[in-house]
Amino acid sequence: MLDSNKLNDLSPIARSTFCLNFIKINQPHIIFWAEEFNIETHPFIKLSAKLQAYLVGDLQSVSNLHRFYEEFCLWREALQDHDCLAYRIVNLCFSTVCAAIDSMEDPDNDDVTLVISGAEQIIEEMADFGCDINEYRNQLIEFLDFNLTLLKDLKQRPVARNHIIELAADSSTLFGL
Repeated sequence: MLDSNKLNDLSPIARSTFCLNFIKINQPHIIFWAEEFNIETHPFIKLSAKLQAYLVGDLQSVSNLHRFYEEFCLWREALQDHDCLAYRIVNLCFSTVCAAIDSMEDPDNDDVTLVISGAEQIIEEMADFGCDINEYRNQLIEFLDFNLTLLKDLKQRPVARNHIIELAADSSTLFGL
């Protein structure tokens, strides 16, 4: 198990940025799932983009961000659950965008630790499919350590763009896609 409690030492804006980085590195899973099940993910993609814009200072209105958050929540409620690993990864990303918004507004919110716990559970589930999960555990530890180092001094908006991960074409998600 990872010591995800270190995330609670981050500022609310840093925790939100961590969540955005988690979403961005795992975005290929959302694309794969949407294509596999023919699902339009526009509300999630739009909210993620608005979250990033808000964090870096391009979007000033928190009420505008909330409007996209509310649209996302309504869309998410209408989704059908799928009993597959891909959906559990996607659903974790959906929960993570909620944690990002909640973390900004409630300094005591510790949902980011639940994000890491959810990732650990998914990795454990991958072992049931015969995957060698040591690589995935190590990637998760590296991701956590990298973000803790990157974000430890971040206290307020605007967030410098170099604090937000951009997934390279040859990068792997935390779950191997």
